[in-house]
Amino acid sequence: METISLCLTKKFLDRNIITPDKAEICKVGIELITADIINFSIILAIGVLTKSFIDSCIYLLLLWSIRRFSGGFHAKTYAVCRVVTVGIFAIILLINRIIHDYLLLYSIVFNITAFITMLLFAPVRHPNKNLTDKEIKANKLFSLMTTVFFATVSIVLIVIERKEGFVISLTIFAISILMYIGMLTNKKGGKHNVKNQ
Repeated sequence: METISLCLTKKFLDRNIITPDKAEICKVGIELITADIINFSIILAIGVLTKSFIDSCIYLLLLWSIRRFSGGFHAKTYAVCRVVTVGIFAIILLINRIIHDYLLLYSIVFNITAFITMLLFAPVRHPNKNLTDKEIKANKLFSLMTTVFFATVSIVLIVIERKEGFVISLTIFAISILMYIGMLTNKKGGKHNVKNQ
């Protein structure tokens, strides 16, 4: 990833697309985009191989739409980020395969837990990323709105006997767990170089 980002950054500099003072920012940005593409590709591939492609799309959609505003755990390296992101998806798939009864009850508990977490703690702020009061309020509002929306969708899907609803609830719950982990690691770690998960 670093080789790709260095190569592309050099090309941008050679073609005067960016100025030298923006080179490091460009390099980091390319690394983050590349890491996301790899993570998303792995999750989609797992979805195809396990015949859970819709579940993989749901997982990625919720990570993109809720987690980017709610905040939470961020890995120190891209490798750890990949393991956590893919690992959580694997756990969600496993739980979805194992549990067949009381889906509505589980989903209600998971959704309420996630909503309360968003209400109390979103957005989980990282020491390396300062947010203005306006951004904090906007992120909290968006986290709550998307959580309520997807939680409602999950319940409706379960009622009409679509198990994708349970995957939605599991993912929302996983995002809330990552928020708690993020709060703990942020307190312990202080400021450091962080790779977006």
